[in-house]
Amino acid sequence: MDKAHERVHSKEGAIARLHEISKFYELAVMQLEGCLKFVLEEADSSLESSDEEALGDLAEIKDRLEGPAQRN
Repeated sequence: MDKAHERVHSKEGAIARLHEISKFYELAVMQLEGCLKFVLEEADSSLESSDEEALGDLAEIKDRLEGPAQRN
């Protein structure tokens, strides 16, 4: 992920940079999906309301990241 972030800031060219940005968003979405899946599998029905709110926030962030990834 760090390497992908470094490439986003490269000076190569507009097309190459846009491609790297797209890949960065895709990696971010994949990481969030994996984290959300893991937390939901590990957490029984014992989630507190603050935990549910945090998971909802993460899902919202994932949805926001998917927008730019789908446009590229």
